[in-house]
Amino acid sequence: MFFLVLFVIISCSSQTKVCNELEYGTFKIFENNQEIGKIYRKNNIQIEKYYDNDKYIKVIFSKENECQYNIRSFDINEEIDTVNWNLSYTKIKEREYNFTAKPKYITNLNYSYEGKIIKVNDSIDNSYVRKLINNSNR
Repeated sequence: MFFLVLFVIISCSSQTKVCNELEYGTFKIFENNQEIGKIYRKNNIQIEKYYDNDKYIKVIFSKENECQYNIRSFDINEEIDTVNWNLSYTKIKEREYNFTAKPKYITNLNYSYEGKIIKVNDSIDNSYVRKLINNSNR
């Protein structure tokens, strides 16, 4: 019994540490195995920059549990930006995660978005750091 409890504690602790690396840094985001943009995260602020347009999506994210986060936009560009999302991450290999995003409060909508992120740097480009800092002072 002692070993079972110890195993559960170690497993939970290890899973938390795995997902903690998602909370800060620069990430590439992929859809259907094609790179579509980058994500910059610091504290609870995230900036998403997609290659197909000039817009930035700024969101606040919070950890719900182990490898599950909630995000919501605070700069609304499109109707979809008004939806709060629940993201679940699964580690594939070192610094690489699959994710599934589902609407958090719209329960009658059967929709999910799947993709992959790869952490490419533990730091963030200075221009994005300034944007993140400016947004966190709102």
